[in-house]
Amino acid sequence: MEANHSESGEVVSRIDAAAMTNTSTSAADPTEVAMRAFADCSETLQNPGWDTKEAYAVRRHVLEKLVDDCRGKKVVCLGESTHGTKEFYETRAELTQLLLENTHDFRVVLAEASWPEAYRINQYIGTNGSVDHNVDSATDAFCGFPDWMWKNRTMLRFWDWLKQKNASRARDVKVSDENGKGLLYSEDTDIKFFGMDLYSLFTSQTKLLEFLDIYDPELSALVNARYEQLHRFGNDANAYGHGSAQEGEAAGARIQESLTATVADVQRGCAEYALLGAPADELLSATQNAECVLSGEEYYRRQYTGDHVGWNTRDQHMTATVLRIAEHFTTPHPLYAGTVPEPSNHGNGIIIWAHNSHVGDCRATAPGQRGEWNLGQMLRQTFGHEAVHT
Repeated sequence: MEANHSESGEVVSRIDAAAMTNTSTSAADPTEVAMRAFADCSETLQNPGWDTKEAYAVRRHVLEKLVDDCRGKKVVCLGESTHGTKEFYETRAELTQLLLENTHDFRVVLAEASWPEAYRINQYIGTNGSVDHNVDSATDAFCGFPDWMWKNRTMLRFWDWLKQKNASRARDVKVSDENGKGLLYSEDTDIKFFGMDLYSLFTSQTKLLEFLDIYDPELSALVNARYEQLHRFGNDANAYGHGSAQEGEAAGARIQESLTATVADVQRGCAEYALLGAPADELLSATQNAECVLSGEEYYRRQYTGDHVGWNTRDQHMTATVLRIAEHFTTPHPLYAGTVPEPSNHGNGIIIWAHNSHVGDCRATAPGQRGEWNLGQMLRQTFGHEAVHT
């Protein structure tokens, strides 16, 4: 075992030395340097003489170096080259846990998943109540292809870990009005798990109408009438896309106009809904569901036009979701508008989980030359390279 400790220590030293040498003599990305050094040591890491603890110690060391590189960032993008590979999922979950445990910079895990399904998980892991009493029940929302992306042991363990983590974060916060008078309320310090995709064309309609039935029945009736036009080809999104694409640009523009009006109506109503008792996350979810219908309609219709507009619509929706969530956690709930909360120990950074084709920079690819754009590109253009880490 002495030899094993010596070898693992040598690998760690080589990784550290490579990182120090490269970052002091060039403008190389320190994360890339550490990963290259890790790859250089891959043969040693596969040494059959090592025990599990030895290999894990080296792996953990590399992940901790990645965490150090992510400190202070507004957005960290964790990519993957496949959907569903066990090793990728385990590493992604472990790195996310380290980011949440060892820094105070991050608040949201935002996944390449549909909003309504991910929001049910968010309710389960939160401290504000859920209809689900266990994680298996919460994952029932993931019932479409590819449900195995989420219904796997790695994800179930991760979500239960988030639930336990949130239970330890709840605290009361004192806020003061303009006259310095204070009151106590329970600040929502939960770590959030949200989805940023737009595949929920029909599910988001249902969720928005359920919300409006409670807080704005009159608008609910109007929105329901607007959404009827989306069901003229049945309740299948691909059938809708194929059928609506045959109707021409003018018909699509009229539909987009009515769906845009719904988004605006919901946004205008949020202050009143808050006064009626709607929680902050429910306000966010209502707005996001309206946006999912708007973007989802364009996406499915554009899928059958033979150009790249469908892809651009999808990644633009993802980018807008990132911006909306970032604003949500830096804007006071309408009930506490004008108050000044005590400083929080928790940041509002966002950890994004998505395929490499989304979190990379499309400007460096052939699709980018054809006019496509993607999430990673738009985040860098919006926040700046220093604020985004991939």
